[in-house]
Amino acid sequence: MRRFSLFIPNTGSFLLALFAGILLFQQSIIAGPISTIINLGVDEQRAQLIAALIMTTGAALVGAVGGQRKLGAILGAGLVFSTSYLIGFIQHELQPAYDLLGNVELLNRAALLHTACVMIALALFGSFAGAAGGVALGEVLLGPLYGLLGVLR
Repeated sequence: MRRFSLFIPNTGSFLLALFAGILLFQQSIIAGPISTIINLGVDEQRAQLIAALIMTTGAALVGAVGGQRKLGAILGAGLVFSTSYLIGFIQHELQPAYDLLGNVELLNRAALLHTACVMIALALFGSFAGAAGGVALGEVLLGPLYGLLGVLR
């Protein structure tokens, strides 16, 4: 039991961030921010990335507010970003591309790996920011309620 003592408190934040991310990445919810970003003059792929990063930050914020743990919220939001956006992006980039003459262009694997690593880094940075803000917000909003429940016991 002692070796699981680090993981058990983070499970609540992880699950909350996971469920919030699944909810936020629904097509009916994420379509609004994507269209707003496109209306600002950004192309569609970059708008999808920006909206996915915003939703990842929001998922980490929700996970940290409810669970009061940053690590679980960051991991949950990162997992949601990877499965909801990054895998689809990599699959799209692995499709064959043709030049103007109809010849297949070669895939630059190093550039794709670098781009994926940068996207993961951006998602983890946004997750950390959301989790840090979520823990602080949870202390302000839920801390007095937890204190009141402790007094009533």
